[in-house]
Order: sequence, then C-alpha cells, then structure tokens
Amino acid sequence: SDYARHLFKTVLSLAYLEPSIFVGRGTHLILPRESVLSVRFIGGREHRIKRLAKILKIKEQEADWKLDSIDKEQKHFFKKVYGKKEASPYEFDMVINFDYISKPQWAADIVEKAFEAKFGNQIAGK
Repeated sequence: SDYARHLFKTVLSLAYLEPSIFVGRGTHLILPRESVLSVRFIGGREHRIKRLAKILKIKEQEADWKLDSIDKEQKHFFKKVYGKKEASPYEFDMVINFDYISKPQWAADIVEKAFEAKFGNQIAGK
C-alpha cells in the first residue's frame, strides 16, 4: 500500500540521518537488526485499562472499549503491512512487563543501559 511504502521510506530516511527513537508501527522490522535496540512494553489488560483511563482522563469502562479498538487496529496493521498475525516477542531485544516494572523511570533506565551496552562504542565515537 502507499501507506506502507511511505512508512518504510520515512523510517529509513530518519534512521539514516541520526540516531532515532521509533515507537510502534513495526519499525523494528524495517531497520537492520544490528542497528536497532528493539524494546516491547507489555502489561496485563487491567494495568493497560487503568493507565489508558488515567492518560486520556476517561472512565475505565471507556478505556476498556478504546483498548479493544487499539488492539484490533494493531493486529489489522501487522497483518496488512507485514503479513503477520502479531509481533512476536522473539523479534525484540527485550520485553518489559509493566505489571512488574511499575515505574516508567525504571523502564527508561533499563532501556538506557541496554542501549549503551549495545551501541556504546558507536555513541562514543570509538
């Protein structure tokens, strides 16, 4: 589709310009594996509903419905663009479960350390 072509071109162009952070849309499948730190964040449905309700300032029941819509759209996107049922956890360098890593800063620190470990020499210009 035109959307997929534009997505691929945009991601590749931005990644070529400078180190970048991409969130979602399967960008970990577009870029070369060795140049990506691929992280997936997951959480149980209850946690996701509460977080979505808080972020959007809506009732949890509305967040529950919205989450259904978001999940369906994501599955449709992966099937249409990548021919996949869903993103396998094996495609990621790490998977962080927010049911257990409950503070966003903890997750950020973990990702930062992993990024430094994987790309430290490249970042430092060594």
